[in-house]
Amino acid sequence: MSNLPDDLGKKPKSNTEATSTPESNRPAEPTAKGETVRERVTRKIIENPRWSEAKPSGKGFVIVGARPSSRKATAFEKTLLTTLRQDEPTLGNLTVTDRNWLTVALAHLIQIDESRRAENAHGSSYCIFETGRAYFQCLAPSFGTYLRCESVSEKFVPEMGAVLTPEKRNQLVQEFGFAAPGYLKNFSQKIDIMSKEDLAFVARMAFRVLRDIYDVTDFGATKFKVSIPEPAKPVSTQIHDYR
Repeated sequence: MSNLPDDLGKKPKSNTEATSTPESNRPAEPTAKGETVRERVTRKIIENPRWSEAKPSGKGFVIVGARPSSRKATAFEKTLLTTLRQDEPTLGNLTVTDRNWLTVALAHLIQIDESRRAENAHGSSYCIFETGRAYFQCLAPSFGTYLRCESVSEKFVPEMGAVLTPEKRNQLVQEFGFAAPGYLKNFSQKIDIMSKEDLAFVARMAFRVLRDIYDVTDFGATKFKVSIPEPAKPVSTQIHDYR
């Protein structure tokens, strides 16, 4: 199982910080149905036929075993996924399966980012993109506006020692910007998320890491895992629970 950092010891934003948060980072208003962001995300998880399983985990919803679907990307998603950052290399020729994978990966990243911005967000949301023993994972702390992204190393999965040559380890650090394993057993980095364009960048990075570092060729065999924690209970409810 992957080793997700808990980011313990970090304090939630103060009221002053929250007041100065850019408009794009603030939680969206309830939908026309009266749903909060978290309720909308949870409903989408339960209703979405692309996921093979969506169930309460005791702490939130976990989706396991999901695979890329044949759903076509919307025009907005296509724009997000094809608009590269300055000096970012192109993805090259992509198959239909590759494009579907990027679309689903972006959808999951948007979900964990939205869920941690929801009212009463508590704990961290995360998603894992895996194939065999190789994986790329992202943690979205409820108190932050960044993703902590990790790429598996041989320190956590020994079998990766046969894949991670010195050249590939150097590529992860020099080209992709990861810190080499140390306190954390995986290659890791923080990526600031200010917009959906940043989430699309993470989706493209995950694709390139799996393809170029771990030699993934069949993205149709890749599995997605997503965990979205339940919101914190109001203080009055917490007090009531202990009576």
